[in-house]
Amino acid sequence: MMKNIIPRDTYLNRLIELKDKPVIKAIAGIRRCGKSTLLRLYKDYLLSSGVAEENILFINFTYLPNSEIDSKYVIEAVKAKQGRTYILLDEVQMLESWDKTVLYLFENTDCDIYVTGSNSMMFSSRLSTLLSGRAVTIEMFTFSYNEFLKFTGETDSYNSLMEYMTYGGFPLALMLRESEDAEIAVLEDIYSTVVLKDIVMRNNIRNQQMLKRISRFLMRNIGNLLSIKSIRDFMISNGIKVNFQTVDDYLGFLEESLAFYRVKRYNIKAKEELVVNDKFYASDLGLRTAVFGKRDADIGRIMENLVYLELRRRGFSVYVGKVGNYEIDFVAFDDVLTVYIQVCYSLNDPTTEEREIRPLRVVDDDYRKVVIVMQPSINKDRGGITELELREFLTGDEGLFL
Repeated sequence: MMKNIIPRDTYLNRLIELKDKPVIKAIAGIRRCGKSTLLRLYKDYLLSSGVAEENILFINFTYLPNSEIDSKYVIEAVKAKQGRTYILLDEVQMLESWDKTVLYLFENTDCDIYVTGSNSMMFSSRLSTLLSGRAVTIEMFTFSYNEFLKFTGETDSYNSLMEYMTYGGFPLALMLRESEDAEIAVLEDIYSTVVLKDIVMRNNIRNQQMLKRISRFLMRNIGNLLSIKSIRDFMISNGIKVNFQTVDDYLGFLEESLAFYRVKRYNIKAKEELVVNDKFYASDLGLRTAVFGKRDADIGRIMENLVYLELRRRGFSVYVGKVGNYEIDFVAFDDVLTVYIQVCYSLNDPTTEEREIRPLRVVDDDYRKVVIVMQPSINKDRGGITELELREFLTGDEGLFL
């Protein structure tokens, strides 16, 4: 077993479930979230289950000696093998015409294919066209709080949670947690690679400073309702000229890189998605620390970001809820549950309690209603509205919502 590795059972078990199924397995996640390690763990599983080493083709395209590998090499390497071949291609977007190559192998050789990539649009667009119906996408995130505890050996505590909320869940950064300067340097490097280098190179961006400013603006406004107009107006008010199309394009690029997630609003009564004013959340809170350091931490917004990511890890589709003139932080759906969730530091102040509880009371259906707090109060139930401590939510499971 490799050092500094913890089993990421959710993802590994999903790959095991899909083994030899007639679909391409595509793993999408931000740079450095652990995709390469997952593929290596899966290779170990294949070997332990009786697959011979010579029947596994593993190529990491970020490894410099592999930078000259082309599609012809991959195809010939597979054809040279005897029997069923397990193809593991890491950061496959760096292979020119990767989608056509993967499709050719899928249709013309005896193989089982697994690919990873760091760009959501690459998978969503190409997998839905050229590879339509022949691929399953698995979304991968950085460490959850539970995984953070396993990786660091820490026990669940307020201090552990605050560390996680500050430095996030990038495995490489956590390996250097003995040195705060080194940990932050790694986070800064990840942010620079994802936001400045990858996006700029992939989209031929000339105005790198504008991309950086918009990214910083999103980090500063985590959890706030935003529009293209509001972002443009802010830039102009600060003496920065930018048009609507540029803002829209750059927001799309930041989403594609998986640095941010855009959350749409949902009209609860009409049961429809709204097209104006979205929220943005960082894919890992360590990226926010990379931009601003530990200063300017709005604990409520950071909690909200954390809850959003955990809901997504657990397979929920997540929206911002709108009911009349009120807003609910999250409406979360999966195949079984619908849950309305508010997030705040504490309900001990009567004014805060009224502000957070009222939107949930306006919703007139019977789905579960929850307020997630950092500082619990004595009253855990307010007329069917449950108060749940953040640490309990992060270390528990979906059963907390039943």
